[in-house]
Amino acid sequence: IAAMNLMIGDVVAIPFGTRGTVLGPRPEGRIEVSFEESSAEPAKNLNVQSFEIQPAKELLGGFRVAQRVKAAADIRAQETLLAAPGSFGTVLGEYSDTRLIVCFDQRQDGREEAVNLGPNEIEAV
Repeated sequence: IAAMNLMIGDVVAIPFGTRGTVLGPRPEGRIEVSFEESSAEPAKNLNVQSFEIQPAKELLGGFRVAQRVKAAADIRAQETLLAAPGSFGTVLGEYSDTRLIVCFDQRQDGREEAVNLGPNEIEAV
């Protein structure tokens, strides 16, 4: 799975979350991946670095990378409300063996950083 938007120049060649198949190693430590067609791009092969992809696997709570979710309750950092119930976001990956990383579309505190939270704090959309 593309771990980020994969760029060629200023253009997104492979959107974040696009599935692919590893074809094998390439020179200079790169990996050739055949990415599936997405709504934004046709299928294509791309030579990537290891940090640009991640395994396609089920995450905590049955979630997956790039899955759209919504907050199941108030998401707070101490007294600061980060996301209200029903706020939409995207799963970026696992933070630890008990927590996920989610980027909410619009945080209540106006910040843009992703937050780590338990899988029981979000619901699939």
